[in-house]
Amino acid sequence: MILPIILRARARIGAASLRWLVLAILALGIWLCVREVVRRPGAALLPKLPTLGGHQPALVKHLRRVDRAARSNPNDAPSVGTLGMAYHTGGFYEHAKRCYRRAQELDRSDSKWTYYHSLLEEELGNTRAVVQILEPLLDRRSDLAIGWYRLGEARFKLQQYDRSEQAYQLAARQDQMETEAHTTTKAADASGYSYSVHDYACLGIARVVMTQGRATDAHDILTDLVERSPGFGPAHTMLGRVYQHLDREADGRSHHELADTLPQYFPPHDPLLDVLIHQSHNSNVLRKYAQIAQASRDKPRAQSLARLAMQLNPTDPDEMEKLGRLLFDLDLKQDALRYLRQHVETKGLAAHVKTMQKFGLCLVGTDQRDEAEIFFRQSIATHPDVKEFHCELGLLLASRQRHVEAVSLLKRALKLDPDYAEAHNGLGNSLGAQGRINQAIDHYRQSL
Repeated sequence: MILPIILRARARIGAASLRWLVLAILALGIWLCVREVVRRPGAALLPKLPTLGGHQPALVKHLRRVDRAARSNPNDAPSVGTLGMAYHTGGFYEHAKRCYRRAQELDRSDSKWTYYHSLLEEELGNTRAVVQILEPLLDRRSDLAIGWYRLGEARFKLQQYDRSEQAYQLAARQDQMETEAHTTTKAADASGYSYSVHDYACLGIARVVMTQGRATDAHDILTDLVERSPGFGPAHTMLGRVYQHLDREADGRSHHELADTLPQYFPPHDPLLDVLIHQSHNSNVLRKYAQIAQASRDKPRAQSLARLAMQLNPTDPDEMEKLGRLLFDLDLKQDALRYLRQHVETKGLAAHVKTMQKFGLCLVGTDQRDEAEIFFRQSIATHPDVKEFHCELGLLLASRQRHVEAVSLLKRALKLDPDYAEAHNGLGNSLGAQGRINQAIDHYRQSL
């Protein structure tokens, strides 16, 4: 009796489970169909992948990945906007514009896609487009200090000076309010030089009033600025011009001389631009901003960006050369040596002489002096008319107290270029070490 009852119950449960399974499969099928119906129109609005032949492998791989992500979810603003960022830093500007516009349509509450669109137009030199994009954005995001600053710059380029000054004033005010609200100091690099939006906005106001013939007002703005930010090179340069305009030549020269000892360009701090840069898979972009940071004496930032670039395209000979030279300039000789060695070994005699010189100096700088000597001698044998190779080998031998050989090599360098200051200075050192003081003094004078 009990067994038949159990079998009938299992049959009923099995039938019910089967019905639920069928319903679940139907529901999933309907959902997938609806999803595809919704997805297709959005996907059709995305730009087609461009021809990627000849581009950096890391960039190609990244573009394909984010394109797949955007096409699988084309009505999601972050997915589409991220694709725009990839196209932007990859140099596919029209593709990037389409993605930024689509991301704006999908989520008007997220202002960053509009802002990135303005950065792209600024990069392309489309100043009127920058104004047309930023003005409605700043109506919604009036607290965006860097946006007001960029609007001021665009207005200034269009010679709309009154409106430019208004934008600069709003940039300075918003940046000051933000600083006070967060009780933080202005952004500064490792040398202590400030580069806040407020400083650049004040410099912009000074440029406007100077253009309008209000030299005294420009003087007052700039003297306050350099007192507050004494390491701000562009302000000293501008103040020097103002003093010259006011016939105060000595004061003008003083500020110009000070400006010559300071970096002349600090990019205002821009968190959104930083995100764009750091998400880039284009080593050219990373190197570009590393070089800007280096020029600004922001060595930690420059090194950070250079190390990001190191992770991309590690086997391309041309990329190895560019990255190696950048790392050398950032005084990262151990890292530079790896890339320059690979490049020189790959290119052989076709390597650029400046790259070969830096490779040799990396060997010296990492205390591989025996190899450096061999390399410079080989370089002289294949490039006998390159003064740098004679000079570098001469300086290397002098550092090893081999002054007789050093003098001979440095004289050869001077035969190739009689005004070669570094060779004159090195020759003075080696002659002095040999007790030939008068000759050493003569070469020291010629090195000046």
